[in-house]
Amino acid sequence: MSTKKSLEVKLFHYDADITKEWYVGFRMECPTSGKRKPFQIRLGINYEHTVKSRMRVGNDLVELVKQSLDAGWDPFDQPLDIYLENFQTVEVKAKLEADRVEAERIERLGLVNCLQRAFKNREKSFAKKSRTDIEGVLNFAVAAATTLGLDKMIISEARKSTVKAILDQIAIDRQAEYDLHARLGKRKNIFTGNSYNKYKGYLSILFADIEGDDLIEFNPCAKIKNRREIKTNIHRHATEEERTIIVSTLKTNHYRFYKFLSTIHAAGVRIEELMSFKIFDIDHVNKGLKLDHTIAKTDESRIVPLPLFAYDYICEMTDGYPDHYYIFNTDFKPGTFERKRPGDYATKKWREIIKEGLGLSVSLYSFKGLGGEDKRKAGVSKGAVSAGFGHSSLNMTDVYLHGEQDRINAEIRERSPEL
Repeated sequence: MSTKKSLEVKLFHYDADITKEWYVGFRMECPTSGKRKPFQIRLGINYEHTVKSRMRVGNDLVELVKQSLDAGWDPFDQPLDIYLENFQTVEVKAKLEADRVEAERIERLGLVNCLQRAFKNREKSFAKKSRTDIEGVLNFAVAAATTLGLDKMIISEARKSTVKAILDQIAIDRQAEYDLHARLGKRKNIFTGNSYNKYKGYLSILFADIEGDDLIEFNPCAKIKNRREIKTNIHRHATEEERTIIVSTLKTNHYRFYKFLSTIHAAGVRIEELMSFKIFDIDHVNKGLKLDHTIAKTDESRIVPLPLFAYDYICEMTDGYPDHYYIFNTDFKPGTFERKRPGDYATKKWREIIKEGLGLSVSLYSFKGLGGEDKRKAGVSKGAVSAGFGHSSLNMTDVYLHGEQDRINAEIRERSPEL
C-alpha cells in the first residue's frame, strides 16, 4: 500500500484558461521505488465549455478524489474510474446518480438543447435562405449563452432578461468580429439595431416552437422592444425616370426578363418563389398560381392571384410545354435545369443589365413593393394587397408600401370634417 504522506489534491486550471486541458492533480510516494509520482485525473471535466461550469465540476472532482483516497483507493493499483465502479461509497454512488439524472434533465430541458431541437423541428418548413439565416443566429446564440453560463439553464426558467442578455452578448461578439475584420483591412461593419431586431425575430421563432411544446408558459422574446433601426434604403422604389428606363431597356432587349419583372410587380411574389413555379401550378379556375408551403416563406400553401394580363401571358408562354417544366427557367423561358434555376440567377442577370449596364442602383426585389404601391394608387385596398403578398399582418405589408403614410396623411387632410 502506498503512503498518503503530505498528500495535496488540487485543481489545475491554468488561470481559468478553458482552451487548455484542466485536471485534478496530486503526488503520492510509490511503495516500490520510494519516489513521489504525479497523478492527473480528468474524468470528463473538460467537456464543460464555460469557466463557471468547469470550475464547479473540477472542484467536485477534487472532493471525489479526496473521498476515494480516504476510502482506500490506491492510484498505483488501479485508475479512479475502475475503482469507483467496484468500490463506490454510498455517498459517491448517490452523487454520481444525481449527476446522471441532472445531466439527462439538462439534455431534455436545457436552454441550448431546446433551441437546437426547436430548429430541427422547424428546419424543413423554412425557405432555404431563412433556414441558413436562422441556423446562423442559433449558432451565435449558443455561443453567447455558453459564454454567459446560461447554456444549461432549464428552459422553464428562461425570461425576457435571459434573452436580452444573450442578444447583448451576441452584439458584443459580432462587433468584436467586425472590428477584427476591419483591422485586417476588410470593410468596417457595425452591429446595428437592424441586426439586433433580426436576431431577436429569429430567436422568437424558435421560442414559439418551444412554447408550442408547453415547455415554457410564454415566449420571452415577445416583450423585448425593438431597437431603433437605420434605414438603409436597399430596396427603395424606382423613380418614374428609372422605371421608364428599366422597362424600356428590358422590353426592347430582354423581353422575357421584362415579363418576369412584370409578374413580380403584378403578383407580389418573391424572386425565389417565382423561379419555383411549374406549369402544373397554374390554377386556371382561380386565375392564379398555386404556392406550396414548401416553397413559401411561411408554412402555409395558398393561391397567388394574378391580374388577367399576367395570367394571359403565362398561359400563352407555357402553351405546348410539359406540365412538369418550370414556368421561368433559363432565359426566363419554360424549361428544366436539373431541379430549377436558383433565385440568384435572376438577380445576377439584373445586376449585369440594370445595375452595371445602366448604372441604376435599384434592386430587382424592390419591384414587389413597387407593385403593391401601384395597386394602392389604383385604389386596391391595403388588406387586398396584404392578402396578395401572403402577409399575416398589415404591419408587415407597410414595409413594402413606402407611400402609405403619405396616403394616410392626405386622407386625414381631405376627409376630416369640421366641428
